Amino acid sequence: MRVAGIALPLMLVACVAVPDAGVRPAMHTPDTIEVSQTLAARGNTAWPPDQWWRLAGDPQLTALIEEGLANSPQVAVAVARIKRAESEAQRAGAARLPSLGAEAEGGLRRQSGNNGLPAQFLPDGSAVFSDALSLKMKRWDGSELHDFADLSGTSVFCLSDAITDAQGRTWVGDIGYNFWNPDAAPAETCVISRIDQDGTVTKVAGNLRFPNGLVITPDGKTLVVAETNGFCLTAYDIAADGSLSNCRVWAELPEGVQPDGICLDPSGAIWVSNPGETGPKVLLVREGGEVTASVELDVHAYAVAVGGPELRHLFICTSGSHDPAEIATNPTARILVSEVA
Repeated sequence: MRVAGIALPLMLVACVAVPDAGVRPAMHTPDTIEVSQTLAARGNTAWPPDQWWRLAGDPQLTALIEEGLANSPQVAVAVARIKRAESEAQRAGAARLPSLGAEAEGGLRRQSGNNGLPAQFLPDGSAVFSDALSLKMKRWDGSELHDFADLSGTSVFCLSDAITDAQGRTWVGDIGYNFWNPDAAPAETCVISRIDQDGTVTKVAGNLRFPNGLVITPDGKTLVVAETNGFCLTAYDIAADGSLSNCRVWAELPEGVQPDGICLDPSGAIWVSNPGETGPKVLLVREGGEVTASVELDVHAYAVAVGGPELRHLFICTSGSHDPAEIATNPTARILVSEVA
């Protein structure tokens, strides 16, 4: 009955005569819009400056807006994504890019000099990544490759994962020993170094056990590192000057889980990849150690990232082996995608 009651008025309205509205105006398609209608033709030769609010000359307005921008992780994330997209576009359009790998004679592939570690992005959109075994960081500005930082004064043997914050400071882990040599004893004196935008290197944490994946919380105040040989996630407070303090265990991990790459989930928990022989290959961990989700795989998981239009897709970097010789002759690396809640 309710549907019929709605349908009847609609039918009556459809029968009402429409008065003559006169001549219908012509429609303008994009190719017919005159140049005189553009902003430039009207005297506005440029878009307003980025800090347009300063034009008002109101100190209180300026202070409020800049405080909001500085304390808004959402804005910082959006800016970082824009810079990343710009950098990706530059790389896609470049005729040639610096190669992170090499082809050996006979067609065999050598492991990349950066140990497979992903690039990070500075606020200007340039990418920074490691020449891991040389203990150096490089910077790619979209057209040229530059030396960025030398970590030989703070690190030993090989660099690990890195992360850059919204202020352009980059933190890099140090593996500390030849982990490819089965006879080498794991180090418990590994460090985290901070690289400022001018390339200055400062040791900010030590006594770590194979620091690996790194994340920074959205408020920019906490750094969490995966200790592969410590079987845990360790957290530090980040001070305004970039120093680290208040070292603490963020989460003890289940038996057999050796954390590698990690990433933040929108819920505030952390996704952990596990290349170890036992335990879940990917797991979602809350502060304190509660495991709320896991992904079972038949291969090793080395890195994870949350993405997709609604941040509901987990991208997992996997490989059947981490032996360089086996990888060279039989590469099995894949990126898998899992839909998560």
